[in-house]
Amino acid sequence: MKGYRKEITEALVRMLNTGTISEAINAAQLLGELWAFDALPALHAKAKALSTPEKVRKVCLEVIAKLEQLSRLPAIATANGVDTSTLPRLAVTTEISTDTLPSPVEPPRDLEA
Repeated sequence: MKGYRKEITEALVRMLNTGTISEAINAAQLLGELWAFDALPALHAKAKALSTPEKVRKVCLEVIAKLEQLSRLPAIATANGVDTSTLPRLAVTTEISTDTLPSPVEPPRDLEA
């Protein structure tokens, strides 16, 4: 599906504009579930059209609100392109000397049972 996102979005927008009421509602809901931000202009147009049934208009407005709210979230941080040359190197546990650490304490013999 990942490679066909644009085609799926276009097909759902076509269904939104030419399908029956239930098909248009399902198409709008699917556009919201797919986070199809590029479909926002079509959803706005459908919600503003005078010929749009009230049920379809309501769903379009709900999906618009959801997508606009999601579009305000910050982008996910990625490590791509981060210069790691200035970061400290990872600690290697074999380089730490354990000679100066205290020896482990033995538990009292009466608690071992």
